[in-house]
Amino acid sequence: AERGNANAQCSPGSHYGNGRAVEQDYAEAVRWFRKATEQDFTLAQNRLAACYAKGEGVEKNLVETVKWYRKSAELNSPAGQTYLGDCYAKGEGVEQDKTEAYAWYSLPTETLTIPRKKREALEKEMSPQQVIAGKKRAEELRAPIAAKLKSGGK
Repeated sequence: AERGNANAQCSPGSHYGNGRAVEQDYAEAVRWFRKATEQDFTLAQNRLAACYAKGEGVEKNLVETVKWYRKSAELNSPAGQTYLGDCYAKGEGVEQDKTEAYAWYSLPTETLTIPRKKREALEKEMSPQQVIAGKKRAEELRAPIAAKLKSGGK
């Protein structure tokens, strides 16, 4: 972990966050998650976002929550895309925007059932125009995500 392996850095963060094999220490968990996020490790970005959402180890800050979920989502993390969709659907850390939520839920639907179900439920609350806009926005999001992945995340 000290040598810079992102997965190895995220692991102690999870242990400290859960109190598994060590005394629970959210601040220490955040410290390890931050190390791994410096290497664009999406699991750590999602876990750091959750710390900000809950105020564990850091002051609760929903804007920071969105920032870290967005970083993960833009690196094609299905979990990050789903959580970012949740933020838009609920208006947590961002202005509520069902069209944007629909778009983010649309990205991981090929691999995950949960975002597909969330998108389908949200669709029932949307006008046909909003659904069309959400589909268009999802397509707009796919191109830069694919380009970022092709360039190694930069």
